[in-house]
Amino acid sequence: MEFIGHILLAIFVALIVLAALTFGFVLLIWFVAFAVAVSAIVMLRAWWRRWWFLYSSRDRRTPHRKSPTVTDADWRDISDEE
Repeated sequence: MEFIGHILLAIFVALIVLAALTFGFVLLIWFVAFAVAVSAIVMLRAWWRRWWFLYSSRDRRTPHRKSPTVTDADWRDISDEE
């Protein structure tokens, strides 16, 4: 009977070690997946911001908009004045 107890104890310890390793590997996989997802989100955010800047700053002259007017003015050079 004591022999069966030792075998069952060894099986139990092996199952606990296997579960701990499996849980550890699962946590490692989750952390790696989370890190990859966060880095992808950061890259997409930077790409989106660049794209939005280019989209919002493009020239949008359409027929219903007036062209900018240039105002003529007199000017003088003030670079030598004190």
